[in-house]
Amino acid sequence: MENSILIALSRQVSIKDQIDMVANNLANMKTSGFKSSKVIFKEYLMPQAKFNGISSPQQSKLSYVAKSKIIIDFSQGNLTNTGNPFDVALKGDGFFVVETNGGERYTRSGSFKRAEDGTLTDLNNNPIMGDAGKITIASNDTQIMISKDGTITSNNGIKGRLRVVKFEHSEDLSGIGNSLYKSRTEPQKVEFPEIAQGMLEGSNVNSVEQMVDMIEVLRGYSRVNHLIENNHGLKQKSINKLAQVNY
Repeated sequence: MENSILIALSRQVSIKDQIDMVANNLANMKTSGFKSSKVIFKEYLMPQAKFNGISSPQQSKLSYVAKSKIIIDFSQGNLTNTGNPFDVALKGDGFFVVETNGGERYTRSGSFKRAEDGTLTDLNNNPIMGDAGKITIASNDTQIMISKDGTITSNNGIKGRLRVVKFEHSEDLSGIGNSLYKSRTEPQKVEFPEIAQGMLEGSNVNSVEQMVDMIEVLRGYSRVNHLIENNHGLKQKSINKLAQVNY
């Protein structure tokens, strides 16, 4: 009975991970550039116990639930017109490059702003990287225009060009929060990006699918919890019977 409880508990842990993932997706439905994720699980077979290096032929392996990986859906979100000259949206493949304390990170969110010192940043004050480094837009720069290829101009001329990169394998990317991603591999430059000024890419979260997933996950939790309660009841009955025999 102990084994069945441990197996059920491993399933409950996996269900908690699923609930956290679905809840995070739903919480970011209105977050610019957010990409929905789902967690994938695998079977973990507990190795057989051995005595003097020999396994018991009657003992079968125990099957537990273990987290395998997190899959991020990088499909395009809907574009919304904001009219803000510092808002930009990527159409198709690519990521903007953001400089953080932990190094370069990547995002689909094009909600930018001009900091007090003129640096172009994201909403968390992380500098947005251009092909030649940080982009500075002075206070006397007006008529800000961002062309389709990411070139930024003002009444004072060219200010820089947004750096846009892509990755050969999207599974190399992992989320770190605030619609930012880090990668295990070096990115490739997107030579001809398609950027729209005054627009933002919305989240690609499908609320209906997420709610259906949440219902299924909660049903799974209820079934596992029922199994654990039944197991506990059987154990209690066994203890009571043993007590009656000994008496």
